[in-house]
Amino acid sequence: MMTKYYKVAEHVFGVSGEAEVFALMAYYEAFAVGHQDASETVFVLTVESGDAPEYSEELRQSEEGQDVVKL
Repeated sequence: MMTKYYKVAEHVFGVSGEAEVFALMAYYEAFAVGHQDASETVFVLTVESGDAPEYSEELRQSEEGQDVVKL
């Protein structure tokens, strides 16, 4: 697993993953920065293979727009 860093709109973020992940991110290469910029990192996203975890979240808002209910 490797980590690459990108700078977009003056924000640095990292992506960690295998070579297959970066093969899908060719358009990001224009934003690539060296690891020396890692101290400015806002977040690092780790991409792993395997089954996605089971997760669902439903939000409902009243007609007046005042209440948001998380189910």
